[in-house]
Amino acid sequence: MTTSTPSDYNDYMAKQEELADIESARVRAWGYALGAYFTGPIWPGVIAARTKQWTPFWAGLALGVVSLPFVALDLGILSSLPATGLGTYLMAEKSKEKRRKLGIHSPEQADIIKFNSFN
Repeated sequence: MTTSTPSDYNDYMAKQEELADIESARVRAWGYALGAYFTGPIWPGVIAARTKQWTPFWAGLALGVVSLPFVALDLGILSSLPATGLGTYLMAEKSKEKRRKLGIHSPEQADIIKFNSFN
């Protein structure tokens, strides 16, 4: 039977944080925007669970709920844009912040880091 030491746990948590940072850096704004527009909160929820960045999801969902009364006016075509735009903007900013932290410039570089480091 093995026992965990505090340093093992700290190493594990550091690795988890690094993985979450890389996942955040991998998010592409266009993919997030299209997913948020066509699936509502489903795709942003998937991204939030993967990146551990819940603020864009909750902000977009809250704005989407507030704009629900306007859905009847345009069948949801234009009234869903503010929620999509807000969530996408916030996630893009989080993604850029993580890229700066990792010293990379594009999501593709984050893809390479992930697949080379975490095989």
